[in-house]
Parts: sequence; structure tokens; C-alpha cells
Amino acid sequence: MRFLSLLAVALAATALASELLWQAKAPCPIPGVHHPITFANETHGFLLTGSTYDGPATSEFYVYDEVADSWTDLSETPAAYPGPARSLGYGVVLPVINSTKAYLGFGATLSGQRLSDLWEFDMVTLEWRQLPDLPDIHGRRHPAGGGRSDRLRSA
Repeated sequence: MRFLSLLAVALAATALASELLWQAKAPCPIPGVHHPITFANETHGFLLTGSTYDGPATSEFYVYDEVADSWTDLSETPAAYPGPARSLGYGVVLPVINSTKAYLGFGATLSGQRLSDLWEFDMVTLEWRQLPDLPDIHGRRHPAGGGRSDRLRSA
């Protein structure tokens, strides 16, 4: 009986794994981007800031449309990121069904200045709102964090 149970689990896992196939999608618009801030909702992915091996921190901002399998540069539009260029920042979407808000900030500028700023981005209206800075005069470079339905945490 135990053997049959193990066999059933193995067959189910094999069937599931056969459906998990990688598919090529439109390539990232910033080749070799280092420590960008990324976040997503059910239909779009967002890529913000970061740096490259031989380039400075940026304020570039792209959105990936899953249906069109394409990237759009928002850097020179009204949805452009209004904060300072950075790398090593952090972004999160709270784990709430149909969440429209992303929260991001922290990181460091090219000169090494640690940032304490926090931003809210509405993924539907593409509008930014600056929130109060983290109450820490030293800022956060390469932070870790997470969210619940009612709060953000950073370490």
C-alpha cells in the first residue's frame, strides 16, 4: 500500500513537472542590469533603476506587457520615476488579490549615498506618490523586506 502511495505521488509530480516548461519571452531592455527594483501584478511586470557592469545607477523605468510580450520604456513619459537614480533598492507588492500598489525605495546612489526614501506606485494609473522617508539617518543599501496586507517591513 505504501508503495502505491509513493508511486501515485511520483506520477503526479511527473505530470505536473511536464507542464512547467520555460518559454522564451521578450528580452530585458537593459542587458546585464544589476540590482534593479522589480515588481509585478497579474498582467504586467515593472523594471526600475539598477546599474550595469560598466554603467552608473539609472532612473530607467520599463513595463512588460504579458499579453503583447513586449517592453515599453516609461522613462520619458508622465509615468517616469521621479526619485534619484539608484541601484540596490527594493520593491514589493503587498500580497492582496488585485493589489494595484507597489512600494519601493532605499538602495544607494552611484556615489554610495544610502537612501531612506519610500515611494508608492499605482500600477493602474501609473502615478507616483512619495511617502515619508524611513526614520533612519543611515539609509538602507541592499535591503531585505516584505509585506503583509497592512504593512511593509524592511531590514
